[in-house]
Amino acid sequence: MLILDHRGASVGRLFTAPRDLAHIYDGHGRNDGQLRSPDFYLTEDTMQKPFEGVENLEAAYDLETPEDNIKLYAAWADTYDTGYRASMDYILHRQVGETYHALGGGPKVLDIGAGTGALAEVMVPLGPYDMDATDISQQMLDVAAQKGLYHRVFWSDVTDAMPVDDATYDGVVSSGTFTLGHLGPEAIGELLRVTKTGGHIVISVNEHHWDALHFERALDAVADHYNTYETRAVAIYGDSADHEHKDDLARALIIKK
Repeated sequence: MLILDHRGASVGRLFTAPRDLAHIYDGHGRNDGQLRSPDFYLTEDTMQKPFEGVENLEAAYDLETPEDNIKLYAAWADTYDTGYRASMDYILHRQVGETYHALGGGPKVLDIGAGTGALAEVMVPLGPYDMDATDISQQMLDVAAQKGLYHRVFWSDVTDAMPVDDATYDGVVSSGTFTLGHLGPEAIGELLRVTKTGGHIVISVNEHHWDALHFERALDAVADHYNTYETRAVAIYGDSADHEHKDDLARALIIKK
């Protein structure tokens, strides 16, 4: 799928990770300087014994298609919380959830790319929030559903139409999904469609991803469908992080419809 700027010119093909931004690692976490296709990470051994921490992050950044995402996250689902989130001191879900709450966002919320439910773990105690979850990985959603934090959990590819009526939600949130190898600005129109007028959308966007896929142009192209937007710099990892991505930043994109 292509996105167009306000002049109708193409600003890039979406769902493709900028290859020059990815640090590519071999199967032992060593940077050997070679570009890897996603299939390199999706071997039978990987599916049976997924790696953790930085290695999994690099694999996720290097994905190119929805099918690649489905394969990787199927392998990652059972260890995502105890492995990646814990070992990397991942805090981006807290940044998004607390931002939405501080804005006074309404109670009926859709979590895009919900994964194992990290955002709901933050938001439900702050609520009351009536949250639904969607993701392209059924295995990740299965883990989220077991936590009992969401009202409805459903599979969808957000680059296509979700099985949701127009103006269903007071707000939409997303953490860690608008990043390298995952969603780009092509999905913003669908988020706007399911959000009520006056509602809030709060999504994190990886800083490199924001620039590489021209999110500003994409937002300008759909400016008739929302009131205002702003961005705030937020940390992806906490103070105890001790890995090469510890200083990575994201933008909290806040859209008022």
